[in-house]
Amino acid sequence: MKIFVCENNEIEKNSIDTIAIGVFDGVHKGHLELFKHLGGNGAVIIIDSEQKDSLTPFKKKCNLIRHPIFFYKLQDIKNLHGKEFIELLQEEFTALKKIVVGYDFYFGKNRKNGVKDLELFFDGEVKIVDEFMISKQSVHATLIKSLLSEGKIAGANRYLGRTYSIEGFVVKGQGLGKKSLYPTINVENQDGYFLPKNGVYATLFFTKNDIYKAATFIGNRVSSDGDFAIESYLLDVKNIDISLNDSVEIFFVEFIRENEKFNDLKKLKEQIENDILEIEDRLKFFKCKG
Repeated sequence: MKIFVCENNEIEKNSIDTIAIGVFDGVHKGHLELFKHLGGNGAVIIIDSEQKDSLTPFKKKCNLIRHPIFFYKLQDIKNLHGKEFIELLQEEFTALKKIVVGYDFYFGKNRKNGVKDLELFFDGEVKIVDEFMISKQSVHATLIKSLLSEGKIAGANRYLGRTYSIEGFVVKGQGLGKKSLYPTINVENQDGYFLPKNGVYATLFFTKNDIYKAATFIGNRVSSDGDFAIESYLLDVKNIDISLNDSVEIFFVEFIRENEKFNDLKKLKEQIENDILEIEDRLKFFKCKG
């Protein structure tokens, strides 16, 4: 069975004595509670379903998790019964003494087995981490996605424990902004990140060299060609060293307004001017190049 690992993994499988198992989409505060129990020879086992609209695609998880990571494709293990799955892990990690999971962990074919079965099948220590809550709210990836889909960025960031971001590559836009409005950098969501609610956001725009304050639009360009776009206008920046296919990252700070249709480009430009003024105010405490 092929196991995918992050490029920065430097630990041998036969030295790992503790593993945390899960999907870990979002790598949020609840997940961090599990990782606290790993120790110096611990590793993270991620069951990768290759789903679209992920809070943390493969590369993002590698960047966020500060432990060795081993990815098992769901397709490869979904027909294993619970006991067979645990036996597989023990064969792969010969020094395994401890397994860490969340209280709601299920495994085995059709997710038939729960934490009590894990204690039965595994002859080492099983650490079951209690439900993690903030303000009496259980922290889950579904909750964070729900908040992002409503444009509630502060709430999503609170449960994540970080500022939500997406990564992508610079692509060619329609060119209308440079000609008639404001020049924007268009980004393609090639890794399939979960996108917040359509609209305009106050964001931080990271390139390989610098960080800029930006106004970022997500949605269909209903006032022009109707195509879907992710495009950012960098505040107070006249020149930037960036090219097509460059990798960038957009951090979402605050939702500003809904996507709107303007029949007159002049009115659209006036609205964008107002957006920029508001975003400049919302980001005034951030120290960036732009």
